[in-house]
Amino acid sequence: MEYMIFNTLEIAENAELAIEQIGQLPIIGKRASDGEPQPTKQKTEKWDTPRQRKDGKWILARLPIACRTANAEQKAEFDSNYPHVIEEYNPDWFDEVLE
Repeated sequence: MEYMIFNTLEIAENAELAIEQIGQLPIIGKRASDGEPQPTKQKTEKWDTPRQRKDGKWILARLPIACRTANAEQKAEFDSNYPHVIEEYNPDWFDEVLE
C-alpha cells in the first residue's frame, strides 16, 4: 500500500481535513434494498488518521487512483498546499505492524 509522507503533523492533519472536504465526509451508509440513508449504521467520518513514523515524519494512506485522476486541478492544488512524497509501506517505519 502507498502512503503520503509529510514532514509535520500540522501538514498531515490539514491534508486529511482537505481530503474530508473534497470527499464530502462523513459519508452515511444506505440500505441496499431501497437506498434509504442509515445514519445510525456504518459511517465514514475520516479518510485516515495521521501516524508518526520512527523517523518523525507523518503518514496518511494515499488516495485511490480514481480519486487522484478525477480532477487534475484539485490534485495540483492539494499537492501544492500539502507537500508530501509517496512511499510504499515499509514495516520498519514503526515498532509494530499497522493494522
